[in-house]
Amino acid sequence: MKAPPAANAYFYDTRSRASEIRFRHPQGNLWLSSNKGIICFHPDDPKNYRLYTTENGFSTNQFNFKASFKGRDGRFYFGGINGFTSFYPDEISTVKNQVRPSVFITQIQLLNNRDPQVEQDIQVQLHRSEKIVLTHRFSSFTISFVSLSFASPSKNQYAYKLEGADEEWTMAGNTKSVSYVNLSPGTYVFHVKASNNDGLWNETGAAVQIEILPPLWLSLPAKVAYVLLMLALCYVCLRYYIRANKRKQARHLLAFQSEQEQKSFRSKIDFFTNIAHEIRTPLSLITAPLEEIIQQENSDQETMHNLRIIEKNCERLTVLINQLLDFRKMDENEQSLHPEPVDLGNLLEDLYDRFRKSVHRNKVRFDLSIPRDQALVVETDLDALIKILSNLLTNASKFARSYIRVRLDRQPDGTFTISVSDDGPGIPDEFKKLVFDPFYQLSSNQDRGGTGIGLSLVKHLTNRLGAEIKIEDEQPRGSRFIFSLRDMPAPASETVPQKAEQLSLDSNEPHQTQILIVDDNPDITAFISHALAPAYHIDIADSAGQALQMLDSCVYSLVISDIMMPEMDGITFAKRLKNDINYSHIPVILLSAKIQNATKVEGLLSGADVFMEKPFSVAFLKAQISSLLQNRKHLLENFHASPLSPYSSLATNARDEAFLTQLNAEIEKHLSDEQFNVESLVDIFKISRSNFQRKLKAIAGTSPGDYVRNYRLKRACTLLLESDYRINEVAFLVGFTSASYFTKAFIKAFNQTPKEFIQRSRAPAK
Repeated sequence: MKAPPAANAYFYDTRSRASEIRFRHPQGNLWLSSNKGIICFHPDDPKNYRLYTTENGFSTNQFNFKASFKGRDGRFYFGGINGFTSFYPDEISTVKNQVRPSVFITQIQLLNNRDPQVEQDIQVQLHRSEKIVLTHRFSSFTISFVSLSFASPSKNQYAYKLEGADEEWTMAGNTKSVSYVNLSPGTYVFHVKASNNDGLWNETGAAVQIEILPPLWLSLPAKVAYVLLMLALCYVCLRYYIRANKRKQARHLLAFQSEQEQKSFRSKIDFFTNIAHEIRTPLSLITAPLEEIIQQENSDQETMHNLRIIEKNCERLTVLINQLLDFRKMDENEQSLHPEPVDLGNLLEDLYDRFRKSVHRNKVRFDLSIPRDQALVVETDLDALIKILSNLLTNASKFARSYIRVRLDRQPDGTFTISVSDDGPGIPDEFKKLVFDPFYQLSSNQDRGGTGIGLSLVKHLTNRLGAEIKIEDEQPRGSRFIFSLRDMPAPASETVPQKAEQLSLDSNEPHQTQILIVDDNPDITAFISHALAPAYHIDIADSAGQALQMLDSCVYSLVISDIMMPEMDGITFAKRLKNDINYSHIPVILLSAKIQNATKVEGLLSGADVFMEKPFSVAFLKAQISSLLQNRKHLLENFHASPLSPYSSLATNARDEAFLTQLNAEIEKHLSDEQFNVESLVDIFKISRSNFQRKLKAIAGTSPGDYVRNYRLKRACTLLLESDYRINEVAFLVGFTSASYFTKAFIKAFNQTPKEFIQRSRAPAK
């Protein structure tokens, strides 16, 4: 559209249906009124216009038709529905608003945890432009702000940024507030800027510093405390590591030292034990002649006195040797315990009699107190108990000055206490546990003699018996050893003793094995008996004739005989044994000082199982005895385990083989006769029932009844493999009354059924 030359013109816009009044401005701009406001534009550039409305301060946007006037002073008047609007066009021409708006932060309002007092303090700080300080409870809030540009307030724009939380500015449009929720503790600076209606920004804007304090556990003192605590923890861990490392090194060092001490201790024990074994034999040969000389009483008083001194020291040396050997057994746990009823009163009286003379000789009073109105029997190992009490009395006799008191009491719970008191120098508290260590002696008491083994042996045996021992101070001076014990439970492996005629070869306990020693030299018999007594039951005969009498009344598993004896020598004695059906099964060991081969040959031809030269080694003798007994045991085990093993394997000599051959022949004759029994066999062999039982027990390891049954079962094995008989037929052929009983007996003997035996025996042939 092109403006006419007239100063005023009227237009009607059919699209907006608005009547317009036009004024031309001297600058060429046209001013038009409409129902949407007043429009200003230049005819040459109609698209670049500006619309002035109520947002620009006008009272209305709807102006009336033909309601305009231009004053002489150039002021425009436009009438509208709310009155008229007047202005100078130069004042509101197309010039943009160049005034940068002022920006103010008006309010900070808390969220969630509203606190009027805190909000009031915030407003005061805000007005003073001070830093706002909030606790961690008030980390959520709303910040309000405003721009003081009134040309067109609705067109004002805002942008904000919370320094410390926002990286970029956030355009908020015309929104005049922003909220932050759950800000982390720290210091923030809130910046806000605004633009006027023409987009002119106040880049300086407004700012406020806000500090949110951390909670107490995140405060600086707390963090310092955490750091210090962590450093302390690291220090403690480091100290613990260093100490643990030192303890570990100390343990390694202690283990190394202990190992070295153990090696030294073992070497010392081995050395002492070897010396003890070497001394024991000549000591035995010194003691026996000494006893004979003293018993003769032909010496003068001075000589007898010297002999008594020798006897006393021999006894002392014997005790030390026995202690050392017992200690070695203790160290190797070789000692076995055998509980039996022991009358403590009688035992203490016996020990009192044994020690009384030596104690009185030292001018020391020896008192014994035993209750007479109570039962004093306890189930324990007698040998171990004697060793314990003997060592306690020996220890007391060393240190007692004027008295030794032994007291026996029975406690209400059935426990017996035996106290041994003396008025010696006593034992300091710090050494009371050490005195039970091996080889330990108080430095102040080393002049009293001893080896430091006795109390160690006492402690070990006390533990083995399940007893207790402690040391108390005796008033006004001295020591009191209190030994407490109760009934000792029987070992699980202990069995009920059998009759003498029914010696069980199934048991391997050494103390059940009886050995007969035949020698006219009491020194030798005493020596051998002493060496073997801990393991076997020993009987002694001083001649072959006496030995034959003893063989008739007792069961012996082995005979040791010397060759050089009066009346009947050892070779003749061995022949008698091997040719007698009652004794031919007994192993014989011959001892002789004759080393000629002819003597050795003659001895072995007599039927002896072993020939040993004198002097002989005790260890070698023990090994020979063990070998003979163990070989017999293994022979019996192998025989009974194999269904097809021949009976000839049981015989160790021709006499026994002939005995078994005759026995088997008699059983074979009556194989199918279930009435055939032991009495029939005894009548056939013309020997006593007891001797027959001994004989068969020694050779076959079974009773006569078991032997007959086992023979039938072994015969059945042969028939099952070598004939076409069925199992039930074989059962009746070998004397069993029923096939079921035969099968049960077969399984018990061979751990398999007859059918399984046939299958396994014939399997290799397939």
